[in-house]
Amino acid sequence: MTHLLLIVAAVAVVLSDAAPNPPVDLGAWAVAALVWGAALVPWVIAHSLVVRGVRIMDRRGGMRGALLAERALATARVVACVATAAGALVLGWLGVVRRAIGDWPALDELAALAPLIVALVLGWFSQHAIEQRVNDALVLRRLDEGEPLPRRRGALSFVVAQVRLQMLFILVPVFAMLAWAEGVAWLEAGASGPQPAHLPGWIASPGSVSVWAPVAQLGGVAVILCVMPAVLRRLWDTAPLDPGPLRDTVGRVFRLAGVRVREVLVWRTDGRMANAAIVGLVRPLRYLLLSDALLEHLTDVQLEAVVAHEAAHVRRRHMPWLAVVLLATMIVVSLPVGLVGEATGLDPDSWVWLVMQSAAALIAAAWMFGLVSRRFEWEADAFAVRQLSGHAVEPEAAWAMAGALEQVARLNHVPRSKRSWRHGSIATRTRRIDRLVGTPVDRLPIDRLCRRIRLAGLVALVLGGGAALAFTLPISLV
Repeated sequence: MTHLLLIVAAVAVVLSDAAPNPPVDLGAWAVAALVWGAALVPWVIAHSLVVRGVRIMDRRGGMRGALLAERALATARVVACVATAAGALVLGWLGVVRRAIGDWPALDELAALAPLIVALVLGWFSQHAIEQRVNDALVLRRLDEGEPLPRRRGALSFVVAQVRLQMLFILVPVFAMLAWAEGVAWLEAGASGPQPAHLPGWIASPGSVSVWAPVAQLGGVAVILCVMPAVLRRLWDTAPLDPGPLRDTVGRVFRLAGVRVREVLVWRTDGRMANAAIVGLVRPLRYLLLSDALLEHLTDVQLEAVVAHEAAHVRRRHMPWLAVVLLATMIVVSLPVGLVGEATGLDPDSWVWLVMQSAAALIAAAWMFGLVSRRFEWEADAFAVRQLSGHAVEPEAAWAMAGALEQVARLNHVPRSKRSWRHGSIATRTRRIDRLVGTPVDRLPIDRLCRRIRLAGLVALVLGGGAALAFTLPISLV
């Protein structure tokens, strides 16, 4: 959820730069007070509920107090995101920030996100009290099961870990791309302006701007996306997996799947998180991350299933196809809004047009992202089961993948029925895995469904893009 909130707020801030004038004209101090107040007052209320939840846990035990605190903090985070986004789009918050600090590449946009960032950090400080009591409650169980005890973390250490894990993961690549885009735009403006002497000749020469600027924009984004996994492995606490049987198993699974990675990394979380991820668009900068809790608690065959699941995301090219589907969705949804605007004579540069198209595109893209992402997760589960089976899905293979998911839910203290925007619920995924038993591995239903999704996304992108060009409609693709 934190990732989504940061993305939504960042998109709103960037979009506000394209709006001609904010619809509500207030003074700078009034805008700052409204944005900061709307972002932080909910945290104050949530913190009081956290204190109450802690008291409930101390007096009665159980998780009722923790659930109360989590819901309060989640609500405060959403309100802080809405306050930051609305301040940018409606009140001209980005303009207020620029008048205060200047228009620096990406730095002014980052400063405009400060209300949400501060609210998130304060929320994690509040959450630490709950996390501490939940971990204390697990000590006896870990002792009974002979498991190692996690290192006790202070509030500052907990917050720093959350910032590295949940915040920098989004902010670093997003603002790196934004800084590059603004830098290219600055060069383009200088090349087309009256004083190009400070620029290289190949940039300043007449007619060159229209060619080099789009190429530089796309090339810079591609380079950043390719290099970012090497940066993220430093942002997170990782270390190479030592040679041994587990490393050999990972290599065998990847060879069977036809996937290569640069390195297998242990994701060090002090046993607090059970997760795996594969990051990187190109093989020289692609990494597999396995958290320490995952390595400690899963059986060998369950780990093999998890590794095969991650390999499936690369083998089936889930990220590129997800990008195709999202781009197609935004174009297709923006088209009717553009046609309505054309029919009503609405100014394409107006604030109303910008908000209408952007809101419609973002809402549709968010809904489609969850819908398609969950089905790609089902396809990765099925791929893992197939890797562990023969000609038909074997019960042992299904049990391995389903058992790994159950362990992940237990270790992360996530109820089986809890739904996730990207992954769905563990209960739904395990049911779908159980239904695969006995199915020929070359005729899995989810494979057919995902092929149709890819084809539909590609067709929609081609037809939607062609229609937008034919009607020469201004399309807001965020």
